[in-house]
Amino acid sequence: SVEEFESVPWILACQKDSYEFTKKACVVKCYEINEWKQLYSTSIEQEQEEACKKKKKKKKKKSKTNEAEAVEPKYGILLNDTVFFPEGGGQPCDTGEIVVTNTQEKINVVNCQRFGPGGKLVLHYTHRAIPEGTEVALNINIERRFDHMIHHSAQHLITAVALNTYNRQTLSWNLAPSDKPCYVELSGKLRMEDDELQLIEKDVNTCIRNNLSMMPSFYTHEEYEANKNIRKAAKGLALGGSPTIRVVKIENLDENACCGTHVQHLKDLQAIKFVNTEKSKDGNTKVFYLTGERLLKRSNILEQNAKEITSLLTCGIDKHTESVANLLQSQKDTNRAMKQLLKNFAALSANVANHPEFNNEACNIIYQHLP
Repeated sequence: SVEEFESVPWILACQKDSYEFTKKACVVKCYEINEWKQLYSTSIEQEQEEACKKKKKKKKKKSKTNEAEAVEPKYGILLNDTVFFPEGGGQPCDTGEIVVTNTQEKINVVNCQRFGPGGKLVLHYTHRAIPEGTEVALNINIERRFDHMIHHSAQHLITAVALNTYNRQTLSWNLAPSDKPCYVELSGKLRMEDDELQLIEKDVNTCIRNNLSMMPSFYTHEEYEANKNIRKAAKGLALGGSPTIRVVKIENLDENACCGTHVQHLKDLQAIKFVNTEKSKDGNTKVFYLTGERLLKRSNILEQNAKEITSLLTCGIDKHTESVANLLQSQKDTNRAMKQLLKNFAALSANVANHPEFNNEACNIIYQHLP
């Protein structure tokens, strides 16, 4: 029964301090994943597993590569506490390694998920078993964690500014893979050139420059419901079985229940840049954004492209648009002139062919005089 895991915490070490990237821990249980499912899975988890299988099938159909499929992890390891964040709140899980203390054997953690009734059990998915009672050290992939952490924090900041100042509700969000922009779906119509969107971007970057703090607090269910300062989720909050609700607060700006990892101060975001908008359902707008390392990488790519275009066009960056527009217009004019020449040539050829004195020599003379 789940009662045997009474000592396992609901609130994890990574949720108390998102900057704790390593930790010593002890293995509580280690079963094969199928055995975990037989012993502790719920109807909700079974439904989620079926949905996950359907998604994987769709991805396989869409994929046209011949790469070998990744081997599924075999074991699920439960620890007495963890710095590995299990997938939730729109944020992907952490990956990394578990190091066995007495042998220094390194075992990769390829997935991390909440499991069992209420989602209390956090399983670390591996290809190798670790015996119960083994002392271990946990090391997460810091680059992956930090990337997820800053983009999740950026979403909270954009959501708060858009709501408080511009009355724009956040309807959904997406933390995209590391080579793509993330998005926040805001209520109503917005375009990149709109003053309001530019003001939202300016306001969130002002918050970053002011280095507002962003810290978690913990409430009982009664305290959470009674606190009027907490922004309640529009679709309701999935509380699971936890007796404690974690709330993330941005200094003097926002309080919102969230399970994800976040920065402690907004300076770690460096900057937020809106890069695109896209229409979504019911006339709402997906606002795509970048922050941190993703933003720097995109900036470097754009800078390199600008240098190469400058060399090709032999003009400054501020003249790129004008020069490209002139080239396109010149190409259109040339194409138009060529079409007219072809029409003239066709008419001339028809007249010559019908002339009683037509011969090959006359035809060759016409070809010689064509531009």
